[in-house]
Amino acid sequence: MRTIHTFAILIAVSAITMLYAQDKNPVKKAAEAIDDPIIKEAAAAPVTKKTSTSDGETIETVVVAPTRKKQMTTSSIMKSGNRIGMKLGFDYVIGKNPGVVQAYGIEIPFADIAAVECLIGQNTVATTGTVPNTNLIARSSLNYLSISGINKFYITSVSLGIGLAYDKFIGGYAEQEIITGGNMFTKSVIGSSPDLLFVLLSAGYLQEIKDNIFVQPQLVFSYQVLPWNDRVMKLELSITLAFKM
Repeated sequence: MRTIHTFAILIAVSAITMLYAQDKNPVKKAAEAIDDPIIKEAAAAPVTKKTSTSDGETIETVVVAPTRKKQMTTSSIMKSGNRIGMKLGFDYVIGKNPGVVQAYGIEIPFADIAAVECLIGQNTVATTGTVPNTNLIARSSLNYLSISGINKFYITSVSLGIGLAYDKFIGGYAEQEIITGGNMFTKSVIGSSPDLLFVLLSAGYLQEIKDNIFVQPQLVFSYQVLPWNDRVMKLELSITLAFKM
């Protein structure tokens, strides 16, 4: 009996010794995952493994490297969501001086490859020239409140659009200045001018520069259809900074 008891004690001591030895030399694994929807969607994200040894412990770290595709794909135009933004640029009415364009608006996707953009802002049309058979310089500046809507169709990040713009006259002025021989100067307020209606053709590029922040450079060709008796054409070059709602 004493022999069996002694043998059991030896087995218990051996087991405790083995457990203690294993605890002193464990092999631990830790995985660090970056919680990003784009990472979750990437089936073949690059993986980096690092191994280090410290105090008899081997630590293996698996790091999933983030990957982000900034260019919009055809199906992600809808995923980009509604975007509000500010547009700033210049427009050139053919035969007149360049003017400043400033507008605020929203773009709403309604299909995987299509969206509608609505803008409201202010346009200025300036003209400078000499008065025939005189030594006077004539200048004028007309201000319009512009409301526009464009249907855009996307091919990856490139958009092509067609729409309408209504320019409501809100004020302006005209002035004359003598060229030589004195300092004659006259200025008058323009109280009325016809409102304008344009057909628009646009081309742009949508780029995500940071999470939910986009820029979109855009070129717009406008052809005036109203009034009929004084039709003009203009080109507008602008860039829009937009934020996902």
